[in-house]
Amino acid sequence: MQQEQQQRSPYEVLGVGRFTTQKEIRRRYLQLCKTYHPDISANKKVDFTEITVAYDMLTNNKHQQALEIKNYNYNHKPINTNLWTKRSYIFGFALVALTFAYAYEGRSSSSKALLPHEKRKLATAAHPSAANSTTASDQEQVKSNDVTPWQAAGTSYREWRKG
Repeated sequence: MQQEQQQRSPYEVLGVGRFTTQKEIRRRYLQLCKTYHPDISANKKVDFTEITVAYDMLTNNKHQQALEIKNYNYNHKPINTNLWTKRSYIFGFALVALTFAYAYEGRSSSSKALLPHEKRKLATAAHPSAANSTTASDQEQVKSNDVTPWQAAGTSYREWRKG
């Protein structure tokens, strides 16, 4: 008989449905207390502690938590937060280091990155004889290699449009 009582759900013990409100559960519990409390009733068939435990489970949502734990899917692994924290710090540090490296790329050396037309200008300024030795076909080939007209003229786009 003791095993039968343990197998009953708290809803069956209190005699309420699964979707009753907390107010209705409390009202039913007080009715059962008035009927089956050991100081009032000499009925030994009903275990008053079972009624109290069922009420506690339903009011403290322990029964709902027990159902959630019972139906919990254990197939997925828990997240290792320490590992994720370490990885996020490493990624953040790498991102900051790359940002600084990109920002200070041209500042350490005296020469800056030059565009192709600027390189040609410097080369012709340094060696004027080399500029004269290039043929017309070489000049056309150089001009066709991704050089815009304003770059070939050595000016900015705005200045080139104005002139």
